[in-house]
Amino acid sequence: MAPQWVTRTNHAVNDLTGRPLMLFNSEGKTVWRPGQTSLWGLALSLPADTDYPDPRGERDPEADPGLLYAGQWQDAESGLCYNRFRYYEPETGMYLVSDPLGLQGGEQTYRYVPNPCGYIDPLGLAICQLARWTKWGSEQSNISDVLNSLGNRALKYANGDWIKSEAAFNKYINMINKRLELTGSKFRVEIQPAIKNGERVPATTNGPFKVNGKWTSGTHYTGGSKRLDAGIIDITSPTNQYGLHPVIEGFDITLNKTKPSAVDIYSDVFGGIDINDFRL
Repeated sequence: MAPQWVTRTNHAVNDLTGRPLMLFNSEGKTVWRPGQTSLWGLALSLPADTDYPDPRGERDPEADPGLLYAGQWQDAESGLCYNRFRYYEPETGMYLVSDPLGLQGGEQTYRYVPNPCGYIDPLGLAICQLARWTKWGSEQSNISDVLNSLGNRALKYANGDWIKSEAAFNKYINMINKRLELTGSKFRVEIQPAIKNGERVPATTNGPFKVNGKWTSGTHYTGGSKRLDAGIIDITSPTNQYGLHPVIEGFDITLNKTKPSAVDIYSDVFGGIDINDFRL
């Protein structure tokens, strides 16, 4: 007899840094809570009090999400925490390798954060003070500065491969959006925002289209549209019939030095917004 799969939904309660404090099921019963740890996440061996049941309820081992601090996936066997760009070691309260950003991430390139109660490092790249992080996400200019920096980094990383450069840039954008979402920012960065005849349209369309004189099916770029590599949007602004927000600032990266300026190509098309053109 084939195994029967059961879908269960658990709800998380986090602290101000995003660290999960508890999971409870749809009945309101606690199914998981983190064990006792030091300030830096090291598991503490405490004597169990077997005389009284824990008032918080019994834990379900299958519900353990395997998380420690914000952005960290904890490996029970090694005791290390995968932090996307680096591994964090709770025993020392430090990363195992130096910060890939170098001194841009701080003077101590192996340090996690100075205080896990008030700081986080969700990507393993740079220390973020929570109040500063929230303030960063509230200003469009701050987001633009980061996109400019990451756009140039994506081009340098590509080694002349435009597909690789766009993939890297898209990866950075997804990380930025996660940060913006966590801080409750009204801004997001949309990948490949498209416009046609003065209206925002989906960048891709499903259906038949012609290639080299032959009809084929599948997903393709919306015909007649112009697309930026990225655009900042305000998710509190009205949407059109496609559920798309206006682009308020655009970004385009290219390895082609002879390509006409993105400002000349896209600025008027997108309503005279600022366009940032990255090229090596």
